[in-house]
Amino acid sequence: MNKLFKKYNFQYAVLSFLFLQILIHSVYGFTFKYNILGDFEIVQQLRQGSLSTSSYSPDSPFYHIGAFLLKIDYFENYIIYLTILTVLIQLLIVLKISYLKKESLLFISAGWVVTVGWYVGNTDVLAVLLAIYLFDSVNKENINWVKVFIFSSLLTFSHYGLAFFIIFSIVILLINENKKMLIPVSIFGYLFGRLIIQLYLNSFNYSGRSRFRFLFNDNILNNTFNLTSSFFLNIILSGFLGMIMLLILNTYNNSSQKNFRIYLSLAISIIGTSIALDSSRVFSVIIVPLIYYLIIQYKKNIKLINQNLIYSV
Repeated sequence: MNKLFKKYNFQYAVLSFLFLQILIHSVYGFTFKYNILGDFEIVQQLRQGSLSTSSYSPDSPFYHIGAFLLKIDYFENYIIYLTILTVLIQLLIVLKISYLKKESLLFISAGWVVTVGWYVGNTDVLAVLLAIYLFDSVNKENINWVKVFIFSSLLTFSHYGLAFFIIFSIVILLINENKKMLIPVSIFGYLFGRLIIQLYLNSFNYSGRSRFRFLFNDNILNNTFNLTSSFFLNIILSGFLGMIMLLILNTYNNSSQKNFRIYLSLAISIIGTSIALDSSRVFSVIIVPLIYYLIIQYKKNIKLINQNLIYSV
């Protein structure tokens, strides 16, 4: 019990969770993804032993498999299942970041909260949780590379499109001389997660389009590029929301090397966004590692400034 209280700050976890629920249910709104009925039909197809859908939704199978294993037969029960699962994952997120104490509220102020509220049924909230776990497993001196591999694989299994850019961003932000294994372990974790998805799809005779193939349909890439360029500033602001000031503050206080990492990570996130139709949604999830990194750096800078003030006095 003592270890549990040392690991998590329950006071700030409760505060963050309440703040998160107010934002989602009273400010931004709680809605399900487009064609949520189509996702339930995928679950029904799993029960029949064959995926006949042509949608690319089956290649993000986490929720589908869960509903299949729980033998959910009715659409209303599937909606309840998604709602409960989403809230539980949100709770795990606030518990995970509770060690940040008051700075944990900054993380709740970012654009990913809008996304997980508006698109319930997508695995975005799960990607956010796994991104934090992967980041923390790398952001330490004694790294457990097995954990890095597992979290990379799980993140990929939840959504391999988002995972590619999230993992890339974490590598950019955290790699150093003592973490050279990060690149090969992350690559193998990603490939393993992608392999598991493909084996799953093959076992249910799926012959529809993958996300990658969908991008090369007529004018899809051209439309995504035009969408990103037309709404570029809106996408950036909606992704960061209140965290845009934190980006500016960290730029001022950080070294040039850290700023290079920050803006390279931001550039990678923008590139990932430019090939996605849901531009603002995708961007808000891909930049989660960067926002998390900015908060950690901000907390360190504030502590350093306070120490310097004490020494000067």
